Amino acid sequence: MRPVSTLACLGSFLLVVACGSDSPARQESELRSTILPDTSSVEFVEPTVAGRTFWVDPVHGTPSGDGSAEHPWRTLQEVLDSGLVAYYAPTNSDPGAPMILHDSGAPVQGGDRLYLKSGYHGFVRRNRFCFQDWLHIEAAPNDTPVLAQFQIVGAFQKIHLKGLRFRKEDWIPSDTATGDQKLWWKAQAINRNSGAMVQLQSNTFYGSGREVVLQGLDVRSARDVSGWLAQDWVDRATTGIALRSVRSARIQGCHVENISFGVSIDYGSDSTIAMDNHVKRFSGDGFRLISDHCRLERNRIEGCMKVDGNHDDGIQTWSRGSDGSSGTGVVVGNILRDNLIVGIIDSTDPLRGSPQGIGAFDGMFDGWVVERNVVVSNTYHGISFYGIRNSRVANNTVIDQLPDDDVSPWILVRAHKDGRAARNVVVTGNLAMASVGANGESMTDSGNAVIGKRAFHRLAWLFEDAFHGNVRLRKNDSTSAFFRDAPVPGAYPASP
Repeated sequence: MRPVSTLACLGSFLLVVACGSDSPARQESELRSTILPDTSSVEFVEPTVAGRTFWVDPVHGTPSGDGSAEHPWRTLQEVLDSGLVAYYAPTNSDPGAPMILHDSGAPVQGGDRLYLKSGYHGFVRRNRFCFQDWLHIEAAPNDTPVLAQFQIVGAFQKIHLKGLRFRKEDWIPSDTATGDQKLWWKAQAINRNSGAMVQLQSNTFYGSGREVVLQGLDVRSARDVSGWLAQDWVDRATTGIALRSVRSARIQGCHVENISFGVSIDYGSDSTIAMDNHVKRFSGDGFRLISDHCRLERNRIEGCMKVDGNHDDGIQTWSRGSDGSSGTGVVVGNILRDNLIVGIIDSTDPLRGSPQGIGAFDGMFDGWVVERNVVVSNTYHGISFYGIRNSRVANNTVIDQLPDDDVSPWILVRAHKDGRAARNVVVTGNLAMASVGANGESMTDSGNAVIGKRAFHRLAWLFEDAFHGNVRLRKNDSTSAFFRDAPVPGAYPASP
């Protein structure tokens, strides 16, 4: 479901705040022309298969096959470990280092496709794996291939993963492993803090990675976590998808479930686009974004599991300076748009959590667009930016999920923790349960509305299904009367 966060108009029962010395139109024009990233729609174009198709079948294949549909190879791990794919590798870690072709006589070349049939395909680990034409690793039609991990730490380019399933619980260690190493949740290769089921990162020794497409992946620590206690989550859950210093990646239409951290777009993974993904049941953060010029759009993030002392957020971001310290740098030019964050999906679950929505507590953040996002959670920080400038925060909706307490979400723009002021930010057309605050220099604060902490009962008749993130206005006489006398007509235009 595409989240909708805008309203047609607002009535007298809402507190509307409109202030600021600068003209909203003038300041908005300045931001659009000089600072803000292009927010026009971006269509997904799947990389084209330019070469041949080879088949890999764990049930009927053999290592001695020829990769045809009649005589497939056995597993993806065997195919890659046996030198059946020709690839390029840089001669050193320098970004401009010349490339050398390895396994040039291999049957699979860049531009080809590996079709994976149903079954367990092992785990993949590489440190150099570059292509001039896209290498496609895909689920065969109507098949469900499973891997425990796909990891490249080093140089890679033009890799397309499509329709694959990843299950940490399917991990099969080496035949010589003994004791705890036979237990999938204690395998050091995939644990909560040092690995992910899909892990792609550059490396100072092997080189840098770029241009990868992750499309339609299904990533889960385990299929069924209904019997897990808090310690099971700590011991067994792992990160779903992790990028670190990977440029120009696309994460499209992936489902990430029963994990610690959902999707991490970490240090230097600039120009990454993550759209139409679903993160469900997470015990850390749904998304982490610590890179520049990225887009997070139309992602659904739901079902926080409170299992430890982690600072849980639907989307969390912070800056990192040259000294490596949090809050000492600048994160530039990101777009957060049309994302939906729902904290609780099962009110009977004893581990249910209430994550902060969009948490940005260690700026600076420069040239951001944060618009049409919906946060439904029992928290204070619905959307909070500590240290933001030259940005727009518009038409977002943050509402409460639990009655009978004083905790309700707000939208807050304020100074960095070290005192550096927020500056030149348009905060307009937002709706919050508790408050909307725009504190800084040269701010535009207009057309924002507050429902009120004590007005929880109104949510059920104002919106179609607020507690699941559908904040379309109900169409009935009561609602029409409630919103009849909007003091700021058109501040909340109908959503597409």
